[in-house]
Amino acid sequence: MNDSIDVLVAQHEKELQEHERRIHQLEKDRESVIDTSKAVAVITERISTLIEKVDLLTVKVDTIEQKPGKRWDGLVTAAISAVVGIVIGWLLVRG
Repeated sequence: MNDSIDVLVAQHEKELQEHERRIHQLEKDRESVIDTSKAVAVITERISTLIEKVDLLTVKVDTIEQKPGKRWDGLVTAAISAVVGIVIGWLLVRG
């Protein structure tokens, strides 16, 4: 009977060691998951900041792209006004 108890105790000790090994591995895995979660949080924050900066740059680029068009429109308006003014002046002087 002592032999069977010794065998059972040995089996239980072996199972206990296996459980302790698995628990230790789970603790390491848990720490790894926590570290990964923290890294993802930092990356998410940096991406949010990057998106805000890209949006701001997009607005600035759009503004810069519109300037030449506005200048051209102003130049055309001034040229048309000058031509109309010359024609009206010529008509007034002639008439």
